Amino acid sequence: KDKEIKVLGLSWNSIDDTLSFTCTEKTQKKISKRTVLSQINGFCFDPLGLLTPLIVPVKVFLQYIHKMKLGWDMPLPDEASQQWNSIRSNIIGFSKSIPRKALEKDWKAEYILSIFVDSSKRAYACSLYVTTATEHGKVDTQLFTAKSKVAPLKKEQTIPRLELLSIFLGLGVAESTISKSGVKFASKAHNKAGTEYPYIRCNPEQALQRRIRQRRYPEKVWKDPACRCAQGRSQPNVYTSTKHSRSENRREYTQKHGRGSNQLVCELRHRFWIPKEKALCKKTVRNCVTCKKFNSAPFIYPDMGPLPKERVTQAPPFSHTGIDYMGPIAIRLTSGEDEKRHVALYKCLVTRLVHLEVAADLSAKSFLLTFKRFIARRGVPQKIISDNGTNFRLSESIRPIICKRMKEKMRKLSSELLHTTLCEIESIVNSRPLTSIGDQDSPCQFLRVDFIYKDVRLGSTQLTSSDNDEDDPDYRTTPELSSQKEARIAFSETEKLTKKFWTIWKHDYLLELRDRHHLFERRKKSTNRDPQVGDIVLLDQESQLSRCQWPMAVILELITSRDGEIRSVILRTST
Repeated sequence: KDKEIKVLGLSWNSIDDTLSFTCTEKTQKKISKRTVLSQINGFCFDPLGLLTPLIVPVKVFLQYIHKMKLGWDMPLPDEASQQWNSIRSNIIGFSKSIPRKALEKDWKAEYILSIFVDSSKRAYACSLYVTTATEHGKVDTQLFTAKSKVAPLKKEQTIPRLELLSIFLGLGVAESTISKSGVKFASKAHNKAGTEYPYIRCNPEQALQRRIRQRRYPEKVWKDPACRCAQGRSQPNVYTSTKHSRSENRREYTQKHGRGSNQLVCELRHRFWIPKEKALCKKTVRNCVTCKKFNSAPFIYPDMGPLPKERVTQAPPFSHTGIDYMGPIAIRLTSGEDEKRHVALYKCLVTRLVHLEVAADLSAKSFLLTFKRFIARRGVPQKIISDNGTNFRLSESIRPIICKRMKEKMRKLSSELLHTTLCEIESIVNSRPLTSIGDQDSPCQFLRVDFIYKDVRLGSTQLTSSDNDEDDPDYRTTPELSSQKEARIAFSETEKLTKKFWTIWKHDYLLELRDRHHLFERRKKSTNRDPQVGDIVLLDQESQLSRCQWPMAVILELITSRDGEIRSVILRTST
């Protein structure tokens, strides 16, 4: 007993640092209105209102006998005496010890004041809980104070009016607590009738509506506020939008990959209460590295730059020529030795005709010889475009597929067979269609690359004696020109045919080339965000590796084209 002392009328245990409540009874000879009033504070001194569920029935009973208009010392009727004995027996003998310390003194901690109000037809009350959330994630909740009043007798009170009175009571107690405690509480407001708390269990203020036995006094009233949802069995920890809530989101999402933000919110609500948790969960999913690898979209490729005027201006074949080298190609000499040859590729930028020449090696002399043969057969070009290489060798990374396939098929050929094969390949490439002519209802016709060669069909063919069978009744010889007038007419018809082909080239091919030019490298799923220095990207190497195995890289520098668009960057990889 030496360790228990009286402090402001309360029993304080200095060793355990707890406050003790023990309800006792004063000896009484008769039961009257005066003795009932003296017992309200005689059972136990409770200035904080922590024993409100036990004391409220006494206040309600005192109001009941006041309605009888009995004198202060008049004995109570037998029915009222039996009711009083029942209330008194429920209070006498109650004992409880609670921690004196209600707040954790930590300047980094966050304090939340939760106020709960409720009312019945006979009384209304409020209770205040203080929740302390420390920096280390420790959360503790204590019942701070409570207060109750009986319903006024002046006029008939409705439940909505009593609910408003309970709200005013709670606001007054909260204002007094905040001003006198010296603690800065977080400013939050929640309505228990909203979607946050669809079902509230064990509200201490609901004890006003029913009689509570002391042996069934709810223990959780001292520690837990009434903000537990029906899905959880205990009070969720309260996390604010700090590093603790973010780390808890990341840990929960890392354990259960593949779930969306809504499912992550549902999982966390079983264990925690986090303000603005939907926005925080969406941010967690959005910043997940593994999810970014699977869900991120590639950068949208910018529109191609304008085509050079050499590509879209009518000109004679090979007036504007592009040069590249292809190879090496292994051939076998007549002596049985193997040597390497290269192919110089001359391409007309206007008509897309192709001219192939065999080069003995990559020397400048060998190139000049191929260039002389080209000029002798095609004429002197006005402009030549190359990759500015010392030997004009085509890079492996940008080699056309047709050149790669041709190289694979031409291994170990003889020198004469190589020349013949290149000529046939040249005729096949030059006979490919550039664009279709006419609409959908007309017969399918195409403008070919070799449209400049009138009445000539390029391509490899088999020469047989049956091609010119004079005994065939449908065979007709080509009419010969018998006069100068017929020659001029035939020449003019040829000029008209050439002009017609150039018109088709201008109105059909160029328009289709423009459409293809704008649709180059367009993807359905892409991001409109421009790449920035420091961005982490995935390298799509077009291999058989899955997306999660693609190598990662960091953008070091952006390379801007002449038109101001970014089409290439400098990357740094782990290797």
